[in-house]
Amino acid sequence: MIRITPPILRFATLTIAAVTTATPQQTLEWPFGPQSKLPSADGQHIVYGEPYKSGVREGPELWLSHRGRAERKRLLQLGSTARALWFPDSRNFLVIDRESSSMTSYIYGVEGEIVLDMRAALLRDDPELAAVASGHFYVEAQRLLDPHTVRVAAFGHTDQAPVRCFRFIYTINRNGKIERLSKRLTRATLSVCDERSE
Repeated sequence: MIRITPPILRFATLTIAAVTTATPQQTLEWPFGPQSKLPSADGQHIVYGEPYKSGVREGPELWLSHRGRAERKRLLQLGSTARALWFPDSRNFLVIDRESSSMTSYIYGVEGEIVLDMRAALLRDDPELAAVASGHFYVEAQRLLDPHTVRVAAFGHTDQAPVRCFRFIYTINRNGKIERLSKRLTRATLSVCDERSE
């Protein structure tokens, strides 16, 4: 729930849906989850977290390494927290990067390259979303619907009066095909904008 004091909104809390599939898969929650490593299903690649370390890292980070190879790659320096999830065929993985007043989700390839920035893709492809997404704006990959398709929520609120809350639900596949499933735009009432990602 996001509580607001019109005409300026203040971030309070977000309810984040778990990224799950019909067959639950492991996810990496960094830096506050119970584990620091998430191997791919084939065991060839590992997404893992490195903690903050004074003089070494300015904050917690996500990295990618490979079985039998010395090289590794830094994926993200986190401003808050992140979640990672492998696709079942081990060819790609999702990363949900959370900040205090924004969130975006990425599809990565196994060499650590960004295959799809979902936030950028949605803003480019949906003018209705782009028209309201200038304030607090969150893009969350919620779960895999099948081995290639992700359910994604884009939600938040505008910052200018009259404040509007929004929630758009999409499917996005690994080839970048986007389909909007639903849209909701409402004017904020009283001091609450309840636009959770579910």
